[in-house]
Amino acid sequence: MFGFENFLHTPVKYYSSGMYMRLAFALIAHVDADIYLLDEVLSVGDLSFRDKVLNMISKMSSKGKTVLIVTHVPDTIYAYCEKIAILNKGELIEFDKPGKCIAKYNSLAFQNSGKIIKTHNSNPKDSLVAINPNFLSYINLTEANVDISGEIVAFKIHFEVLLKQKIQIRIIIKDELNKPTIEILPDQDIKTTGKFCQKTTLPENLLNPFYYFIDLHIYIDNKIAGVFSKIIGFRYQENISQEKTCLFKFHNAKTEIISLPE
Repeated sequence: MFGFENFLHTPVKYYSSGMYMRLAFALIAHVDADIYLLDEVLSVGDLSFRDKVLNMISKMSSKGKTVLIVTHVPDTIYAYCEKIAILNKGELIEFDKPGKCIAKYNSLAFQNSGKIIKTHNSNPKDSLVAINPNFLSYINLTEANVDISGEIVAFKIHFEVLLKQKIQIRIIIKDELNKPTIEILPDQDIKTTGKFCQKTTLPENLLNPFYYFIDLHIYIDNKIAGVFSKIIGFRYQENISQEKTCLFKFHNAKTEIISLPE
């Protein structure tokens, strides 16, 4: 029933936009058609509803039905599609296998946002991220390389702590499908005020050949205080002939926190 069990007697005029979407999909799911067009159906509802939608899409596809899904989160439907089409301002710019198209989609998103660092000597102000001034004045993240081939990946986070609280900056590296690949936890917490540099290095040949993006998770007194998504990105190109088969790996990288002079 897609979540309608408790709302069967509720007048439709009181439905939220999410409930309207549930109702529409419940009706479509019981229609025997050859082609189904679903527009942003995965953008509403809770996780349970989205799981039911994906299960229904899988069943439709297994019966030989054609399902066309319009979405701004293509990684959600990666496993359910044979082909993906990318439209930009009404123009078809890519129509290919899901992996290739999702990589193209993410690449376009970063070109439009300007958040990806493309040069080794970028002005630090270009990567400045404003944080709540009550506990951090800024974070400046730079990386050793943008195009990396079988090398050690290294980057730094410069930040200033203004209050004596337990501060921890966790780094999440995601691949081009927006899947978490590596979680980096610092070896120590910051408990004093001052300026610091958190240096992180990843061993060579740890990553698969992909585009990768970096998220920052700020913790204060062991509670999440802020999340900054896709601050910068880099492309890793493996220089050995045998590609690794493990895609999702979780490792603690080597992390060092250095106190900087005032």
